[in-house]
Amino acid sequence: MEFKLTVTCDCGKRDELILKRTTNIYEGKVYEDFSSITDGKFKEDLFITQQNSPDEVVIECTSCGKEHNLTT
Repeated sequence: MEFKLTVTCDCGKRDELILKRTTNIYEGKVYEDFSSITDGKFKEDLFITQQNSPDEVVIECTSCGKEHNLTT
């Protein structure tokens, strides 16, 4: 499964983040299977992600500096 996050800023900049997937399987048993926003990569590098706390990620527009907080 692949997850993509589309981010559109008020200034009009738009980019797509492909979330990095980590899967750890040992002897047929799945021990980890998750996708990470902070380890993902924007296609055009128009935004930056930062982990502010264990439950919060900030996405910042590199053009205008506007920030948005995402929580789990």
